[in-house]
Order: sequence, then structure tokens, then C-alpha cells
Amino acid sequence: MKKSPLHKQVPVSGESAAVVRNILELMTPGGGVALSNTSTGAVMVVPPEVVPLVRDLLTLVAAGKTVVLADLAAEITPNEAAELLGVSRMLVMKLVQEGTLPHRMVGNHHRIPYDAVYAYKEGALGKQRAAMEEIYAIDREGPVDDAPLDKSDYRSGGRGE
Repeated sequence: MKKSPLHKQVPVSGESAAVVRNILELMTPGGGVALSNTSTGAVMVVPPEVVPLVRDLLTLVAAGKTVVLADLAAEITPNEAAELLGVSRMLVMKLVQEGTLPHRMVGNHHRIPYDAVYAYKEGALGKQRAAMEEIYAIDREGPVDDAPLDKSDYRSGGRGE
């Protein structure tokens, strides 16, 4: 599958990961971070609100994880949205057509805002978590009455009846 411009995967060697771990050890919580350009000698201080992002990025890289950086203002194709959501392109198109996912047309092609897909994914995950919590709560209540059912417990109908 082709990667969109949103996906950048750079393999990190064990040596590079070790260097990143050393950098993380030097980054004290709440401390400032400065970046320097070894070619020009220029030094820039990283704004404090960006430091946690840099720390998170370096932590993932040091652990050998794959990191995806995305511009939330970017637009993606239905195929890319399907990959991100872990669903079929057909389901994405259904969500677009029913208005659940906003989109715009570029010629005959759909473009979906990345942030809308991400928000949908987070909402779906929240619903899944809530459903699992409900199942766990029912399970904690104890065993279900396993008494056999009689015919009056079943709905009538089915197969044209």
C-alpha cells in the first residue's frame, strides 16, 4: 500500500536509539530544551509548550516504535481513512454519504479532513470502551440464571410465521 505524505517512517538503528535514550536522560521534567545546528553553531530554545511533544517523540523513537506525524489540517483519501480506522473503504464512503464524516470533492475524488477521521476514531474507541465496561459490570454481578427456557420465552415469528 502506498504511504501518503502524512506517513513518514524512518528506521532507527540501535546506535541511534541509544543516543536518543541518552538525550532523554538529560531532559529533566520541567526543564528547557535547546537544539543546536552543528554546521552553523546556531542554538534555538524549544518553546516550553513543545517540549512535551519532543519528549514523547524521543521516547517512542528510543523504544523503536513507529511514529506517524500528521498535520491535522491535512486531508486524506477514503482509502487512507479506511486504513487509519481499520475498516473497509466502503464503510468510509457510507460514513461520508450519511454525513458522519465531512468531505469535499476534488474533481471526482473525495477528500476527508484528517482531524474528522481522528475524532471519529476516538469517538468509536470511547464507545467500545464504554461497552466493554458495561460487559465487565454485568460479569461482576455474578452468574446468570441458567434455568432452561420454555417456548413462551421465545418471540414468535421468523420464517414467515
